[in-house]
Amino acid sequence: MKKIKISSLEHGMSFDQPIFVDPRRIVVEARQKITNEGIASLLREGILEVETNGNLITKEFTEKISQASKPYLVGNEYSVAQENIELQNNYRHFCSQIPSVNKILEKIDHTLFRNFDALIHGKIYENHTVIQAVSRLVNMATSIPLLPILFQYGNLKCSRMMFHALHSACYGILLGKSMGYNRFRLQDLACSMILMDIGMWLIPETVREKKEALSEGERKKIQEHPIIGNKILLYTAKHKASIADLSLEHHEAFDGSGYPNQKREYEISEFARIALVCDSYTAMNEKRSWRTQFSPFEAIKIMLSKDVKRFDPQILRNFVGVVLFYPIGSLVRLNTGLIGMVIGCKEGQIQQPFLRLLRQASGEPFQALKFLDLSKHDDLEIAGTVFPPSLIHFQGDKEI
Repeated sequence: MKKIKISSLEHGMSFDQPIFVDPRRIVVEARQKITNEGIASLLREGILEVETNGNLITKEFTEKISQASKPYLVGNEYSVAQENIELQNNYRHFCSQIPSVNKILEKIDHTLFRNFDALIHGKIYENHTVIQAVSRLVNMATSIPLLPILFQYGNLKCSRMMFHALHSACYGILLGKSMGYNRFRLQDLACSMILMDIGMWLIPETVREKKEALSEGERKKIQEHPIIGNKILLYTAKHKASIADLSLEHHEAFDGSGYPNQKREYEISEFARIALVCDSYTAMNEKRSWRTQFSPFEAIKIMLSKDVKRFDPQILRNFVGVVLFYPIGSLVRLNTGLIGMVIGCKEGQIQQPFLRLLRQASGEPFQALKFLDLSKHDDLEIAGTVFPPSLIHFQGDKEI
């Protein structure tokens, strides 16, 4: 990452990578022109320098990129070095596990749904079977780093709310692991996150899935679900307070803008600060009746820009380190026309991820597994993301 003094920036300049004030705040996107207004705004904030991994785009630079891409073309295919064996092996292991993981996730979903239904209808709730199901999810998420890809492409057969609970908890486990949580703490975090929206199950579906703007009464009902859920988990489900408390706090925001009690900063438990980050990201990734689905990259951009004050800054930084600036599972298009899926990156290289290549510039699929480490190729860069991700579908252990 190189530093650039604000005094050296000029109106109309653009770089081939984003410009940052810090990793949480993008000033200008890749290939977007800098404006006098933007420069003046930075100076008013007392910011004297910015950072980027990119290069200033000039006519000479554009020609250099064009020439540099040519050696990769061999006949009608690209010759790509097989780099970073660990990430390749992670990907192959993930693909081989897809059939069995899908079956386990379906069993977890069945167990949780049966118990959630029992809980809200006053039937027998099996606390121990819920904890066992959560334990299986923790086992998978900690042993299969690419598990989140299944939630994007795996066509899991779950209700929307159960899918979201599992999706969020999966990221919670990965984030907690990156923060040094031991097995028992990871299990408590995952269990808390899976159960945190139990109060929402009591809200009529006509309100939960309403396409139009909510009335004041409906909005109030929605904002009561953390209180309802907390009471259910404490007094009916008999879960311990540390698990039930997350249900009460998971919509509280670091800047005090959340609900139901407008707690702020470290008044909010660490579990709840983790849950807000994971819940927000996964919710934006998922389809909703009242809004469009955001791509993983768009979700990260929103969290790092207009929503940034809602999150604990350290936890948000940790999350970006786990999920990546171009999140795992994202489809990206390179400046040469290649399309690949992000499957990881080296430490400190979140804008130059490791890719499993999917399509050649011609649009033809690669006939064999090919990988590319962008951090080793200064002449290759991400030109944009591909969304919706219609280029890949997992069917058993085969990729189509």
